[in-house]
Amino acid sequence: MMNENDRFARQDKFRQPVSVAARSTVIEEHLPEDLTGLSSDEIGEMVLELRAHQIELEMQNENLHRTQAALDASRALYYDLYNLAPVGYCTLSEAGVILEANHRIAALLGTMRGTLIKQPIFRFIHREDQDVFYFHRKRLLESSQPQQCELRMLTVDGTLLWMHLNSNATRDEAGTVMLRITLNDITERKRFEDELVAARKLAEQAVLVKSRFLAAASHDLRQPLQAINLFNDALIGTGLSDEQKQISGHLSQSISSLNELLNVLLDLSKLDAGIIKANPEVIEVEKFFLRCDAEFSPITKRKRLSFRLCFPLKPMAIIADRELLRSLMGNLIFNAIKYTQQGGVLVAIRQRGTKALIQVWDTGIGIPAEHIHSIFEEYFQIENPERVRRRGLGLGLAIVRRQAKLLGTEVACRSRPGKGSVFEFSLPLAVEAQEEVPPQNAIDRAIVDAYKGRRIVVVEDDAMVANAIKLSLESVGMCVAVFQNAEEALSDAETLKADFYVSDYRLPGLDGERFLENILKRSTKPFRAVLLTGDTTPGWIEKARSLRWPVLFKPIDLPQLLTTIQSQAAST
Repeated sequence: MMNENDRFARQDKFRQPVSVAARSTVIEEHLPEDLTGLSSDEIGEMVLELRAHQIELEMQNENLHRTQAALDASRALYYDLYNLAPVGYCTLSEAGVILEANHRIAALLGTMRGTLIKQPIFRFIHREDQDVFYFHRKRLLESSQPQQCELRMLTVDGTLLWMHLNSNATRDEAGTVMLRITLNDITERKRFEDELVAARKLAEQAVLVKSRFLAAASHDLRQPLQAINLFNDALIGTGLSDEQKQISGHLSQSISSLNELLNVLLDLSKLDAGIIKANPEVIEVEKFFLRCDAEFSPITKRKRLSFRLCFPLKPMAIIADRELLRSLMGNLIFNAIKYTQQGGVLVAIRQRGTKALIQVWDTGIGIPAEHIHSIFEEYFQIENPERVRRRGLGLGLAIVRRQAKLLGTEVACRSRPGKGSVFEFSLPLAVEAQEEVPPQNAIDRAIVDAYKGRRIVVVEDDAMVANAIKLSLESVGMCVAVFQNAEEALSDAETLKADFYVSDYRLPGLDGERFLENILKRSTKPFRAVLLTGDTTPGWIEKARSLRWPVLFKPIDLPQLLTTIQSQAAST
């Protein structure tokens, strides 16, 4: 029979928080081989301990079953997430060998998942994109940061697919580097991108063809218009009867209208060809818009319309290209006046955060909602299907849209038919106003007097245009010598004695530029000249900027020519 100490020691051993396996060992070690020497109490205690041990085993067995079930569920979830995912998953070795792949990538490549395992991924990458993946993998291993790339892959039947790869580098329990890659099929997106690029190129080509056509058409018209314009200028300087003056006035208006059309076509050509560039500067709002008032108030008064400006009392300055803004505002205000029969026009500017909101309001006929977007298209006019000339060309707002784009803004329109319209756009505010450069003075009689008696050489192969230039310059007292080509002019000894040279660019034999360069080499006096051209193609417009001498585009008038002569004299 055991003593009390042995029994309590055995019970303490049974009650220690040990594992089931350890407790089984303890019980076995302390169970006597012969139970006959135990009392009934001792046997009862042993039975209780055994039952507790049984319950613990059953509970742990239940926990093991739950853990196994959770593990099975986790494996099933992993299978669903990995193998049945809508994107391709694969795991690569450091060398690029496929260790694991899901069903999606196998389906994309047109094969079974098992056939991908242990295959080098390079086998499925287009040969021209092998280096793309090489550097992608290199960056991934060197930086240990997620990397992305786009490349072409090939299916087993040779079909090309565009793939977007998103990769991460990890290590397994043994420390071996593995590359985990997500692959998305972007073939359709790439096809749309290619179609978009092709469509954009086609549109740009169409715009270029249109610009060339407009420039060529305007060039063919500018030659005779040039002569008509200058002949009329010369005619005005002679003694005309009242009836002749009236006829000459009508001729001037017709010339002005045709010149306006050609200039608008040229503006469109320049804008579409990207020749015109914005040169932002600080513009003081009050001074700029007061000039708008001076320009358009007389027009509104003749139509008995009100014309009001609304701008802040405190100084405000904006950043924009002055000439682009002037032209854009002119088009908007002119349109507002043209389509308003009663009421008036309001030009407003106000601050909106770091921007200035510029608006042109009118009480005109308004624009139906379905036409709001169309009004910015070329030649679109509301209620003018017959293309009545006095209602305009339908090009003003098309030019406005292009000018606004160059200014980094967009013109929006809100309108109510029968009530009026508002056109608005925003420009960045300047930190502070700066003094504006005053505009050049218009030509006055002093300029004409300064050049009276001066010798001018004109080289123009079109006899009618040459004669018109000669008559117009002679009408203000200049001595003009006309030559039909550069060689004829260079052969005359008096040519080098001229005070100014006017030459067409396109001449038979030597062109105008080479003619002027030849004179420049021989001349011993200050050299001043201007080139004339009717060529308004984008390429020529761009070239004209790089020439040594100023270029005037036909048709020109006498004030324009005299202004250029004066500016040349002032710069020498």
